[in-house]
Amino acid sequence: TQQHEEFRSKQSVDDCKDVYFLKQTVVNSCGTVGLVHAVANNQDSIDFDSDSVLKKLLEDTSKMSAAERAKAFEQNKAIQEFHDAVADEGLCQPEPDKVNFHFITFVNVNGQLYELDGRMDGPVNHGPTKQGSFVMDAA
Repeated sequence: TQQHEEFRSKQSVDDCKDVYFLKQTVVNSCGTVGLVHAVANNQDSIDFDSDSVLKKLLEDTSKMSAAERAKAFEQNKAIQEFHDAVADEGLCQPEPDKVNFHFITFVNVNGQLYELDGRMDGPVNHGPTKQGSFVMDAA
């Protein structure tokens, strides 16, 4: 809504270097960007396959800015193919010109609750959190 967008425009982003943030520049990629945000900020809890396309993207972009990561994401053919294959399954095919939803991710990085919305210029810090209260803190 317009009210929500006005609220979002007043939120300030955090420049925390420990948070992996990717600016969303590909249309209708918010679900994929949200999943990348979730995985990227929880790599210590994930066992990647040795030939993981996602792991390679995260390694290659780890020192980049959010805008540079977006460019690398745009140009990654393997990620595009995975995204398109899932979209083609039809579980989430919006009618052309009628997309009216958006996905974001909440993560715990260094005991801080971050909201990662690829439409923003960076992560939004919502304050302290811990494993036991993460879901309630995000809500």
